[in-house]
Amino acid sequence: MKQEDVRFVEVDGYLIPFDELDTYKERRLRLEERARAAMLTFATRVEKGGEGSQDGAFLVGVLDDGEYHGFLHLDPEMVDRADYLTDGELAEELELGS
Repeated sequence: MKQEDVRFVEVDGYLIPFDELDTYKERRLRLEERARAAMLTFATRVEKGGEGSQDGAFLVGVLDDGEYHGFLHLDPEMVDRADYLTDGELAEELELGS
């Protein structure tokens, strides 16, 4: 049996197959945009952090009083899962999961 040569690229702490990299980045950017919009339904602003860390990038909603409310890791599992959530379901999950 011929062994397939699969190369990986690290994206914020996660290994992504090289041949899926462009698609993954597009889907992740789409999730980030959707999550920002969802968080702004209950938070004053959204901050991004964790780039380059072991746990990877994340978004967090910030309320008027500076308290954090809503959190989302931009990891491969969430990128996959977000494809099945409506914008309303994503917003509800982010708000309730805080």
